[in-house]
Amino acid sequence: MESQLKRRILWLLLGAVALIVLLVYWNSRKPVSRVSVVRAARENLTATIFSNGKVEPITPHSLRARYATFVEKVLAVEGQRVKRGQVLLVLDANEARADLAHAREQLLAAEDDLRAARAGGRPDDRARVEGDLRKAELERDRLRKERQSLERLLAKQAATQEELDQNRIALENAEADYQRLLKARQEFASRTQLGAERGQLLADQFRSQVRDFEEKVRSAQVTAPVDGTLYSLPVRAGDFVKVGDSLVISQPAC
Repeated sequence: MESQLKRRILWLLLGAVALIVLLVYWNSRKPVSRVSVVRAARENLTATIFSNGKVEPITPHSLRARYATFVEKVLAVEGQRVKRGQVLLVLDANEARADLAHAREQLLAAEDDLRAARAGGRPDDRARVEGDLRKAELERDRLRKERQSLERLLAKQAATQEELDQNRIALENAEADYQRLLKARQEFASRTQLGAERGQLLADQFRSQVRDFEEKVRSAQVTAPVDGTLYSLPVRAGDFVKVGDSLVISQPAC
């Protein structure tokens, strides 16, 4: 009885070992990939694109108004093929031309004043200041010599005290005039220096204005920036445009 029980246990153990070996073998096998095979057939391909119906340029070139004015002429139409530099429309530039002429006049006057200031002032003004000072200096020197002569004559009783007193008063006035004119020359030199600095600032300001007005006048002729297609031309002859308003949008040629 006991031997039969041992044999059963032995067979159970052998069976369990065999089952474990079998499970390990099946688990270690690589899975087999399943490949679906279908037969090729010729058919039409259909693609659907959703859009708002509006065609837009890929790389647009936009031109905008640089100043407020009226559109004078329109020389192109939307969808037209254009060449770079081709005139598309013309803006009214009469006011800009008038401003340019005035700015150029102001620039010429400022440059003339600047040259005069750098040269020490205008020749006629400088000559007047120097001439008045020279006259006052000569008169002062003359009265000084006269005083010395009167003092000698008074010592010899050949002149009177009244003559000497009159000379003294005249000499004091001459000295005062000389000092006043000397100060005036110094002030003239200071004004000339300040005038040179101010003239430089004014000349730079008017020069900048001239450049701006020249650019406005040039921008009155709106030209195609590149070869391509005129995509949008939203203005018409007689329209009023403000600064920044769109005038032309074009699409470069591919």
